[in-house]
Amino acid sequence: MAAKHAGKKQWREVIVNDKQLTSAYEQWAPGFKAPKMMHPDTREWWVVLSGEVRFTIETQQPFIAKRGSMVQVPFQTWFQFEVVGPQPALLFDTNIAGAHTL
Repeated sequence: MAAKHAGKKQWREVIVNDKQLTSAYEQWAPGFKAPKMMHPDTREWWVVLSGEVRFTIETQQPFIAKRGSMVQVPFQTWFQFEVVGPQPALLFDTNIAGAHTL
């Protein structure tokens, strides 16, 4: 998968996109920081395949997820994430099809 996107700092490739789920491999560059967001009616989850990502999730202490970590954010919960360290982060991201993001 990563070889297909060689040379790109960031990319996203959708693997599942049906009536139930949307799942994708995503690579984020070192220093990438997502804006604060929330899903009002669904959760979202990631599996970290490589790199390190700091997650800041409402009502929890920020933490760094590394290879092998699974992170889940409940619905109606504000969250943000940032790639830390010198390496890109490769994740597998899954959410309910058609999920809204605020």
